[in-house]
Amino acid sequence: MVEWTLTYGPAIILAALGVAAARFIRVRRIKFANLSLAEDEREEMAVAILSELRASSPGPDRPISVGWRFWRSFGWPTDRLLKVLEYMMHRGWAEFPDFAWNTQVILQSALPTSVALTPTSYHEYTPAVPAPPSYVVYGPAHIGTGDQIVNGGFEYHWDEVEDRLLDLVRVIYMEASHQTPETATELERLADVLRNAVAEHEAKNSKVRSALRWLSGFTTDAASSAAGTGIAATASMMLGMIQR
Repeated sequence: MVEWTLTYGPAIILAALGVAAARFIRVRRIKFANLSLAEDEREEMAVAILSELRASSPGPDRPISVGWRFWRSFGWPTDRLLKVLEYMMHRGWAEFPDFAWNTQVILQSALPTSVALTPTSYHEYTPAVPAPPSYVVYGPAHIGTGDQIVNGGFEYHWDEVEDRLLDLVRVIYMEASHQTPETATELERLADVLRNAVAEHEAKNSKVRSALRWLSGFTTDAASSAAGTGIAATASMMLGMIQR
């Protein structure tokens, strides 16, 4: 009996510890996934964080260091802060380089030490300046009431549209990594369509409109409250912008 215990005892203990750890991880993941924040509370918190970050941000996609005091200044516990940050990430408003999301969803012992605003959030929270004309007309034109006659070309300002499309592309690629192979392949194909359109400055074409229509209806059970809803809402908004 003693010999049996010495031989198999350590393996049994390790197996028991493994089962306990797996159960702990599963419970913590489920608890975090089920953590629900009121929509207005979540939006208010996201706006407060983004506004503070913009004041220190040197530019879009450029990480800035943040410390423990910054996060604690908002007065929220770690799990609720993580939920808001996850929401910001899925909406394409911020990135958290080198942050161990999978680990911290379980342990909830740390918060990001660096944050990078995306072009969309950076520009949205930049102090307003007088906007340039919505279009520039070359050649004879009649702009006013009555019939409109333009003999020339319109130069539209598409910087904001392209920045938002690139933010959407990032979120799509991120979401594809969590989907089934079939859905992931389709998401990546549509992301490539959007990315190529931006690279070629051809955001207003039939392929982009078709991709956005598909994405505007995208939801998943696993991400319906964050990534799926965010992708659908952003795609729907972008579709409206390019159809103007």
